[in-house]
Amino acid sequence: MKKRIFNFLLSIIVISSMLSACSKKEDSSKGGSSKSKVKISLITDEGGIKDRSFNQAVYEGVEKASKDLGITANVIESKSKNDFQKNIDKAAKDSDLTFGVGYGMVDAITKAAKNKSDKNFVIVDAMIDAPNVKSITFSNEEGAFLMGIIAGKMTKTNKIGFVGGTETPISESFEVGFACGIKTVNPSAFEPIISKKNVRYVGNFTDKDKAYKLAKELYDRGCDIIFHAAGTAGEGVFKAAKETKKFAIGVDTDQGEIYEKYTDVILSSMVKNLDKVAYQACQETIDGKFRGGENNVVKLGLSGGGIEMAKSTSNNTPKEIIELAEKYKAEITSGKFKIPTRTEEAREFNPPLIQ
Repeated sequence: MKKRIFNFLLSIIVISSMLSACSKKEDSSKGGSSKSKVKISLITDEGGIKDRSFNQAVYEGVEKASKDLGITANVIESKSKNDFQKNIDKAAKDSDLTFGVGYGMVDAITKAAKNKSDKNFVIVDAMIDAPNVKSITFSNEEGAFLMGIIAGKMTKTNKIGFVGGTETPISESFEVGFACGIKTVNPSAFEPIISKKNVRYVGNFTDKDKAYKLAKELYDRGCDIIFHAAGTAGEGVFKAAKETKKFAIGVDTDQGEIYEKYTDVILSSMVKNLDKVAYQACQETIDGKFRGGENNVVKLGLSGGGIEMAKSTSNNTPKEIIELAEKYKAEITSGKFKIPTRTEEAREFNPPLIQ
């Protein structure tokens, strides 16, 4: 009798353990599925995810988040500006978080965020004051300043050029920061940049042929270094530099590594660590910690490594010039001085002297 009671109780314990294990497995499955149900969408501008620049950097962050965090990532590449609104709206229908790359998407995301107040958005390189939009901006002038230090020290002709994508206040911050870096170490080469004598704009971020022609013109006029902030079109600048045996400086990604056939003519690149902030926004969405609005603007600069000199800078730039640029970086990050963002301010800028 005792034996039968013992066996009965043992059976109950075994069955209870099995049910508990199944329950835990089901709960675990539910936990995993909640992550897999999180959907992230990325809307690129005309450059697409293979632009080796701005869009690609954001894409790499979202793609890594997809693999690491178990979320679903969707990419829509815009063919033209006319696609922005319909692509944003399409993504926002069933995405928890939608990225829009570039200031050109401000109107589209502003409208979508208002219509889809239950969804979250990220605008890269612009600001939108909405509770469900996180704005990611940059202190472009800081990174451009370091590129100006390098160009100002490396030039042999005291003629340096700048090729931008479209002419906006954002591109002006690149141009002015670059000019101030030049002014700091080589005042004789400052005026042609700040007066726009050696400044050209492509009109978009995709026309490599036009960028090539503009760069070729500047090189033929005596410029021996050109800094581009022209996205995909910047490859045209590298091509012109290669043909004329001059130098160029890249932007957004380490283009000295990415453009292998132009490695020998790229002095440096102003790198924006967009992949990291894109990844962070995805993580915040999963954790329920995503916050938007004007009090949650992410501004990336030299401080914290949001912007940095490319690792490939050492390929063609002497060690002592890199060290000088690093010294100026330390002064900027410590708050010793600020870089202007507007042309009129650049003329009044009194650069500190560092040996």
